[in-house]
This record gives sequence, C-alpha cells and structure tokens, in this order.
Amino acid sequence: MRHSVFPFSIAMTALALPSCASGGSSAEANESAQAADESGDAMADETQAGLADMFSCDTAPGDESASDCVTDDPNPYTMPIGELTANIADLHPAYYYALASRLFEDGQRDESVVWFYAGQLRYRARLTCHPEFEASGEPALFGSLQMVIGTMINEYAGADPEKWAGAMQRALDWDAEHENGFEPKSACGLAIEQSRAGLTGLREQMLGSVDEIRATREANGLPNSGE
Repeated sequence: MRHSVFPFSIAMTALALPSCASGGSSAEANESAQAADESGDAMADETQAGLADMFSCDTAPGDESASDCVTDDPNPYTMPIGELTANIADLHPAYYYALASRLFEDGQRDESVVWFYAGQLRYRARLTCHPEFEASGEPALFGSLQMVIGTMINEYAGADPEKWAGAMQRALDWDAEHENGFEPKSACGLAIEQSRAGLTGLREQMLGSVDEIRATREANGLPNSGE
C-alpha cells in the first residue's frame, strides 16, 4: 500500500489551544495560557517517557514485542545527550525527534526546535524516497512523532516567529553540511530536494505572516515573546 506524506505547514498547535474556543472570555484564555505554560515541563517528561518505551529493545530473544523497536541502534534515552548529538547523522530520523524531546526536557528548547526540524527534513525525505513503506509502519511512526513532539515544540517555538524561522534555517544548513550516514543522499536526491523545498517554503511563509501568527496566538490565549 502506497502512502502520502502530508506537506509542511504552520502547525496549528503553535497558534491555538483547544480549550480557547471562540466566545470564551479573555480571563478564560489567560487561565488556559497559564495552565499550558505550567504544564510544559510535565508534558516534556511524559513525552520522554513514552518515546523511551518506543525505542527500548530490551526484550528477550524471540519476544514478538521486539518488532515494535524503531531500529537496532542504541536507545537514545539511555545515551548521553552529547553522544547522541555527535552520532545523530548516522542514525534513523526518529532519533532526531528523541534528541529534540530530550533537549526540550533539559531546558535547551531553542536547540530542540532545530533538531526537530532536522529530523523532519530527513524523515520526510526517507518516506518520499520509499513509497513502498506500508502506511501502518514508518509513515505511522512519523505521524506519531510529529503529533507528540511537534505539539510540544511548535507551541513553544510559535511565541517568536523570527526565531522559529531561524531554527528552520539552522536545520536546513546542518542538513546540507552533513552526510546522511543512515541513508546515503545519493540514493534519494529528488526526495531530499522536495523535503528541503518544503521547509524553505514554510520558513518564507512564516516570515511573511509574523503579525498574523502573533495576533492569532494572542487571540487564543497563547503567549508571544516579550510578553
């Protein structure tokens, strides 16, 4: 079964809170924003715990649950962050998301945004390059990572659209400067070009919509930088 990779777009989680429905009072919106801010660290902890289970391959020989492991590489939640960062270019794209979540939980949130988008670049290219993947396999994993990690990171990044766009550019620059040790770029050239064009287009769209992004976040009770 062929799969499709949904396009890059400005994440709605960066612009609105589900609890801030139209017609709500500003006080309710402010309470929602405060609650979201206070729960940020808790969300990071829960996300890290859930992903740690996803990457854990500590199973007995013959255990069918081992098939749920992402790869046979070391668990990114037991590796030192420095070691994970140093080896990331040689690892499956899902590991970039794990690195992003760990950096976010560690308080290095600007860095986490960069690695989140670096992971998107390489995972989108991988999926486009391999249309034979079953939809329930890696495409489903990608969607889950986008939802779980993306919700957390984009809500944070959306507070400063210019910095958000800068993180995307850093991801693009890093990707261009580093070989892909997990999947050689030469085999997926067109897919890589498409992925990079998608993120470049999103960055340009964002820089042209800064005032709109800020206004939408304010209307929905999410904080903007400097507030």
